[in-house]
Order: sequence, then structure tokens, then C-alpha cells
Amino acid sequence: MSVQPGQNETVGGLTILDSHFYNTRIGIITSANAQSMPPSAGQILLDNVHFDKTPVAVQSPAGEIILQGNQRINSWGQGHVYTPSSRNYTFIRGLLPPPNKSALLMEGSKFLEYSRPEYLEYSVNQFVTVKSLGAKGDGMTDDTATIQRIIDTYAANKIIFFDAGAYIHTNTVYIPLNAIIVGEVESIIMARGSSFGDALNPKPVWKVAQQGESGNVQIVDMLFSHQGPVPGAIMMEWNLKSACPGKSGLWSTHFRTGGAKGTNQTPSNCLKLTGASQRTECQGAFLQLHVTSSASLYMENTWLWVADHNLDYPDHSQIDIFNARTILVESQGPLWMYGTAAEHSVLYQYHFVNAKNILLGQAQTETGYFQSNPPAPEPFTSLTNWFDPVFDMCSKDKFSCTKGWSLDINNTTNMYIYNAGLYSFFQNWNTSCIGTSANSYCQDTLFRIRGNSQNLYLWNLETVGIENMVEVDGIVKVKSRDNLGVFPDGILGYFIDGLDFKQ
Repeated sequence: MSVQPGQNETVGGLTILDSHFYNTRIGIITSANAQSMPPSAGQILLDNVHFDKTPVAVQSPAGEIILQGNQRINSWGQGHVYTPSSRNYTFIRGLLPPPNKSALLMEGSKFLEYSRPEYLEYSVNQFVTVKSLGAKGDGMTDDTATIQRIIDTYAANKIIFFDAGAYIHTNTVYIPLNAIIVGEVESIIMARGSSFGDALNPKPVWKVAQQGESGNVQIVDMLFSHQGPVPGAIMMEWNLKSACPGKSGLWSTHFRTGGAKGTNQTPSNCLKLTGASQRTECQGAFLQLHVTSSASLYMENTWLWVADHNLDYPDHSQIDIFNARTILVESQGPLWMYGTAAEHSVLYQYHFVNAKNILLGQAQTETGYFQSNPPAPEPFTSLTNWFDPVFDMCSKDKFSCTKGWSLDINNTTNMYIYNAGLYSFFQNWNTSCIGTSANSYCQDTLFRIRGNSQNLYLWNLETVGIENMVEVDGIVKVKSRDNLGVFPDGILGYFIDGLDFKQ
């Protein structure tokens, strides 16, 4: 993380969490300081990092020791820090008050981690394959009843293996306690039909447990999509409370709306800039993932994507698909979200409402490339019973305002965000809104905190194309022009916890 004297910094931000340096002469060399350019580049967070047989933790290129090694660092930072009481950032280079971490998320001194299950300890006869038991997976046959029968029969005592294929679902499939479900490269659950047609009465495609149930369910290497519009579909509703921390969840399981063979949402009918918002065949689902209030789970490597291009065309032709919502979280926790991304829905990407005890690590979003044509929430309607954001603060001709929220946090407690990249690259497919002038932005604001949110920590926020980086209860707290970075603008930290930081 160092450059020659007089050169601009080239690294935006670095987070090292729950880590161990061993037998290393120097841990980190950084040339960034309070005077380096661009102002927010070279930001560093060390959170629960042990420097063992490492005499220097952080050093300048000239050899100045910034942080001594051979110790465990609870919390140390370098960069721009804000609190609710601060009107401007404080440049920090030093020890920080350690976050007040929820015990529910911890395993000893570290945040809990549970690697993707591989099931190598199981013998072949402990697996069943759905195609051998009658499922077709051909993208045409209705497999709903067959899949439900297989899951009901074998969930308690077998690992259920979905051979590669597209399994049409025309109604809800219930996933009971103790199910282990594993896919093969591209095992697609594909919703279709009138059962998922009512946006005022949405229903899940896969429903994991009933509300209030506790147990373990693991879903690995699966893909959730749909064939044609399903405006009343919740692609997955997760109700299960994990009986063992970290052992229930989604690993390498993804959600995709449109843009692929079999979706019937391709350049042939949803080509960009052709008025697709007026055509129902170019609409997606009601909601991709709902983590309900009774739920707890572990997520790792989960991408929720509304297609902006077609994956199966040689030229990857760009398309307009309109999906209403991406992730709604009401969970009381614990909830671990490692390496997740949510992109291109109309109303929001991540929405946390009345939630608690959440770790969101390495999150990424993109605003829909088509916005604001039409302006959000069009072509949908905001529903108060689903906590939807409204956009009545925006005049319809202010295109940078009527766009979906990337990260909307409301009445949420004990939330820890480590690295969030929130990006808005386009205004109706035009990138001229980025960098054309000092006051030119693609979007006003895409991250807000509302209501009685407490004990909230945000580390290493990076944004592109945004005027206001953080808004709290309608008041702008962080502006990008004060935190210019390498490509994204960035801050080291924003905290709602009663702490105050001094330089």
C-alpha cells in the first residue's frame, strides 16, 4: 500500500479482520497520511489482528514505525471517521475503541465462520439424486410435485442432490427441518405460472421451515430463477432458526432474474431502451430473498442479480428487466452475510427492518442501469405492509433522486458492516453522470439509516457516482466530495454507538 513520494495513492481501503500475521518482518507498509492524495485513499482497518513474531505491524516507506508489532490489536484504523455528532470527518491514525460486538455473532474472540460444506465424509449411498427419482429438470416439465415428494421422503436421512438442469416450479415447495440440498454446477429452481402472479399476495417459491421452527437446513450450489414474469413470487423465504450457530444457511447459492436461456426475458423482447418497463413480460419477481423475523442463518458467496445483459448471447446484449426488491431482512439474528451482492432491483437492494445481530461483510450493490427511466418505484407500487421505501421526497424530473436504495437500514440494532461497495454508474444507460463536473452525480443518496437504529458500525464504505454517502433520518451526514478516492470515494468508518473519536 505504498507509492513513491509525490505520487497519488493507488489503494482505496483495506480491512483485515480476525487475522494472524506470523513470522513476518513488517506487516503493512503504507504511504497514506492526512496530507496524501486522493484524500480518502489508503484507508486501513485492523480488527482483532494478532502480530506474532512480527516486530512491525504498520510502517511508512521511509521506515517510520506507525504501529508496533508483536501484539494483538483489538481495533486500529487509518482514514476518515464520522460519528452522528460530527459535522466533518476526523482523520484517524491510531487505536480505536473496539466495537461492541454482539455475543450471538461470535465464536470466542472472532466472528463465527463456517466454511462451505463439502460432504466428503458421506458415502455415495447417503445421497439421492432428484432425476433418478423422477424429476425431469428439462425447463419445460412441471417438477413441483415430484420435488416436494422427494424432499418429504428423504430430507430426514439423505443428502438430496439436484442434477444439473432447470426444475420448473408452479407452486411453493416446502423445505423441512434437517434437509441438506446440493446442486451440480447449474441446478436451477425456475418459478413459473399464475400461482406467482399476484403482487398483492406474494408467496414463496421455496419456503424454508415454518415461522418459529428451529433446526438445521443447508443449501449449497443452487440457483433460483424464473421463466417469464412472476410478480407475486418470493424466490426464497427463510423462516428457520438455526439450532447450531452457522450450520444452517446458503453457500454458493445464487438468485438470477432474466438474461439467460429459458427465462423468456432476453434481447428478443426486453432489449434496453425499448420501453420494456411498459411490457409485463420484462418484469421479474416480487422479492428475491426474505429473511423473516424468526430466522437465523449463515450466508456465504450469494449473488442476487437482476440481469442487465444476456448471458447466453455471444455479444451479451444489454437488456432491461424490472425486479421489485432484492433482500428483505427482519431477522433478530444471528445472521452472517459473507460475500454477498445485490444488484439492479427497482425499490432496493438490501433492506434491514427491525432487525438485530447482523454481520454484513464484503457487500456490493449496483443501482439499476435503466433508472430513472422510469422513476422509482415505477413500474411497481410501494407497499407499506412490506416496509417499502417511498420516493415522494423526489420530484419526478430529478432523475438522480428517483432511484432504488442500495442499503436501507431501519430500526436495526447490533449491525456490523465490514466493506461495502455501493455503485451507481448510469442514468438511463448513460455514464456521463460520472465525473463530468465537480457537482455531477448519477444518484443523490443510496445508503440511509432510519429510526431507532443502535450499535451500528460501518467500516470501509466505498461509493461511485453518489453525492451523499450516508444519510441518517433524512439528514446528510457524509458527502462524497469530502472523501474523494482512487475510483470509488471512501470513508473508514461511520458509527452509531455513542462513541466519539478524537484526532
